[in-house]
Amino acid sequence: MIIQSDEPWIPWEIFKLCGAENGRIVEGSFLCEAYEVTRWVPGLNFQKPLTMKNVAVVVPDDTKLPKAADERDYMLSLQGDGRKVTRVPATSAAVTEALASGEYDCWHFTGHGLARDQNPDRSPMALQGGDSLLPE
Repeated sequence: MIIQSDEPWIPWEIFKLCGAENGRIVEGSFLCEAYEVTRWVPGLNFQKPLTMKNVAVVVPDDTKLPKAADERDYMLSLQGDGRKVTRVPATSAAVTEALASGEYDCWHFTGHGLARDQNPDRSPMALQGGDSLLPE
C-alpha cells in the first residue's frame, strides 16, 4: 500500500483497523501490521523498476571465501533473456572506470570489507592482489 498525502504529519501507518463480527465491533491490527505500507511524496514521479539488464560482477580471484567461485559462476549464468552479465576485473582502476561509465544497472560484489579506519564510512572493499576500493 502506498500512502500519498498532503498531510505527512498524520500517522496513517498506525491507523487501527476494525470490523464487525457477530454484531460487535472487533479491534484489528494496525495498518502497517496488516499490509506492506510505504509513503510517497506528492509531486515526485514514481521511479522506474530496476531492470538488471546489464549486470557487473566483481569477484577477486584470490579471495579466501570458499564459495566465491560458485557465486561468480552463478551470477555469470544469469546471462540471457535480454540480460547481459559482465565480469569486471577486481582492481580499483577497472571498477572505478566501470562505475564511472554508467553502463551497468546492477552490481554484484563478492568479497570482504576491511576495517582499517575508526570511521566505518572509510572502510574499503578488498579487491584483487591487495588492491582495495574506498567508498569515495
